[in-house]
Amino acid sequence: MVWAQLEDEQSVRDAIQVLDMPLLAVGNPGAMGGALATQLESPPLDDLRAVPEGSSTLLIMTEEGVTSDCLRPWASGTQQIFTTGSFPAEPQEAAALPDRVRLAPRFLRSAGFRAALDLLEASPTPSSLHADFSGNTGRDLRSLLIDALDTLQHVGGAVVSLRAKQDTPGGARISVLLKHQTGAISTIRGDASSPVVRRQLVLGSEEHLLEIHAQGFRAYGHQGLDEGGEPESCESSLGFAAGTTINRFQHAGEEGRGPADLVWLSLLQAGIDLSLRTGDSVRPEDIASMHGIRL
Repeated sequence: MVWAQLEDEQSVRDAIQVLDMPLLAVGNPGAMGGALATQLESPPLDDLRAVPEGSSTLLIMTEEGVTSDCLRPWASGTQQIFTTGSFPAEPQEAAALPDRVRLAPRFLRSAGFRAALDLLEASPTPSSLHADFSGNTGRDLRSLLIDALDTLQHVGGAVVSLRAKQDTPGGARISVLLKHQTGAISTIRGDASSPVVRRQLVLGSEEHLLEIHAQGFRAYGHQGLDEGGEPESCESSLGFAAGTTINRFQHAGEEGRGPADLVWLSLLQAGIDLSLRTGDSVRPEDIASMHGIRL
């Protein structure tokens, strides 16, 4: 399964022939342009806007605004819809959008993610991907970490447990382990200069890994072992991890306190300054007080 930005039916057919595998993305939903991505067993070539029964998530990629009219092809569906476009400024128009329509996390709205799609389209079976998705990450690690935390909940599902610790007492380096309802495990390791987010999903014998770090992200996978006992490589997959859940991360400052608060507390205690998406600063004592934790 792979993400691709495909504009017409022939491109879809060509990609299927090259990949010889189920395709995740098909393209050009109506006048919006861009690509439509969903979890497909087989692409609906007769109607590129069709969504097979059982798919849970759609990603509609566009730089334009979204309206209830342009989303009409999926009005009768039940899928959670994420869009990279902007919501209407008029309250009445915004209220007309279905409740299941949400703005995609910034990770999926970034130029780096689009660059990765272009790379996949140009070379359908690369061994790794690398793209800068958060601007000047060398100087602003806050946006990187916020994007990473946002993405972890989207791709992993609801968090059922969380453990955070400092690698050395009083040290700046920390490790955070999140376990998801799906059985997936996410780990965050970071310090003040080089945060690393490692996302691992294991399904049966297949292991897919999404690694986010200060310079961008890489995605690759391997399936089983070959005859010599070495890992057997398979195609890169961003969509496999990113299109499997509709849950949202609960951030500090939003209704409902969630595991993200504890992750942030650990990061803040480690000396990494994070901000809310509203631009308000978050102090360790603020998050600690939410959970009755004494610093």
